[in-house]
Amino acid sequence: MRLFYILFLSTVILIVSCKSQQYIHFVPYTHEKFEKTDISKIEIFDKRLDLPAKYFEIGVLKIEGEHSKSEILNEASEKGADAIIFEANNVVLIHFYNKNDEKDKDIY
Repeated sequence: MRLFYILFLSTVILIVSCKSQQYIHFVPYTHEKFEKTDISKIEIFDKRLDLPAKYFEIGVLKIEGEHSKSEILNEASEKGADAIIFEANNVVLIHFYNKNDEKDKDIY
């Protein structure tokens, strides 16, 4: 009987410790910092071909586990994204250049 309890507790501990971690990790593509954007103004696109203007990829959010769209949009807002593209477990953060932006020459 004692052996049964030890095996049972060991199994429970193993199952609990194997629970997948949940995190959102930002991988920047540039050292440039962008101003926080309004969450309600962040556009969501299916693919890069749908993007309407010249843009720059700020970086990517590596996502592990279940996260709400509002959590993802909040992270994108903090990084200054104007738009996002969902790609598998990643979210690409996009910044649109303005007409007055000097960096227009070095973009896609």
